[in-house]
Amino acid sequence: MIDNNELYSKLAREVPLSMAEAHELDQVLGASEVAASLVRQVPDEEPSLAWRSALNERLITHHTPKRSKFRQWGVVGFGSAVAVAASIFFLTKPVPSKGGSLASSANAEQILLDAHRANVFALSTGAGDGSEPIQAKTVNTDYQWTEADLGAF
Repeated sequence: MIDNNELYSKLAREVPLSMAEAHELDQVLGASEVAASLVRQVPDEEPSLAWRSALNERLITHHTPKRSKFRQWGVVGFGSAVAVAASIFFLTKPVPSKGGSLASSANAEQILLDAHRANVFALSTGAGDGSEPIQAKTVNTDYQWTEADLGAF
């Protein structure tokens, strides 16, 4: 059993109690009817504004400051730069080489359209398939039909 005088002296000096001492203090206070009546008579008061103010000042002194806004914007700027670089890298198309391949799909469409128009023009004018230039005949010569020509019809 712990000496009560030693326990009271620790309480008066506000020295932290060990587990055994705290348990002993609970036993003594629980057994004493006088202590229980004194505890019940203590009024339950709100802390004063001066005490709250002192507490706030102590909390402010122990407060760790947030990161500076300059550093925060630096991180945001770096992240934005990485995002822009990634979008440029992944979203741009490489320019095709001009050696033998079509420059773009628009040029391929234009080439096909021009070839079709030339074919239609050549076939509608009787000039052939459009692969040869149209030439006008300048000399009127009589053509002699052969049996092979006539048999082809």
